[in-house]
Amino acid sequence: MKLNRRALYIILTLVFVAILFNQYRGYTGKVKARGGAIADIATAQARVPILLAERTTLAQQLTQTDNQTADVTAQLNKTKAAYSKGVESIESDAKFFELADATNVKISSLFASDPGTEQLDKVNYTVMSFSMVIEGQLADVLNFIGRMATSENFTTATINSVSFSIPAPLTALQKLKMTPAQIQDAGKLSAAIAVAMYGRKE
Repeated sequence: MKLNRRALYIILTLVFVAILFNQYRGYTGKVKARGGAIADIATAQARVPILLAERTTLAQQLTQTDNQTADVTAQLNKTKAAYSKGVESIESDAKFFELADATNVKISSLFASDPGTEQLDKVNYTVMSFSMVIEGQLADVLNFIGRMATSENFTTATINSVSFSIPAPLTALQKLKMTPAQIQDAGKLSAAIAVAMYGRKE
């Protein structure tokens, strides 16, 4: 079958148009893909400041959390130290008052210092100092001091000082105006005692 020139021209034109259409589709697809990639890059670039701001916020929160943790730890250590001091003081106070009851003297004041550290023979010890004033008859006060020096409850205690305050003797006229109980109370003396309690430091 023979094709005339016009038919051949039409066929070649259609083929050329088809080729141009396919190339246009491919180019359009590339443009769209490129446009999508550019949009993705723009979106990512827009997210960068947000991510940096979030990172800065998280870093600040982490620093704040670390500071809060350090504060809580310091407060806990302080509380533990205060609790330890309180327990030691209460235990020692109880021993002093038990001895006072046993020896018939009265503790009129009792103070404890903050725990410290002292080295004896290259060994570190904790030391807590107590100062007290006791009142009673001379024999009872001396008994209190003697038992503190020898009792098993005070094996780690050292008496650093003792000072006595002795009342002036009553005159015969003063005794006539007083009851026997008052005369006995007036004859009581007081003693200021400084004691150090030691403990092995861990």
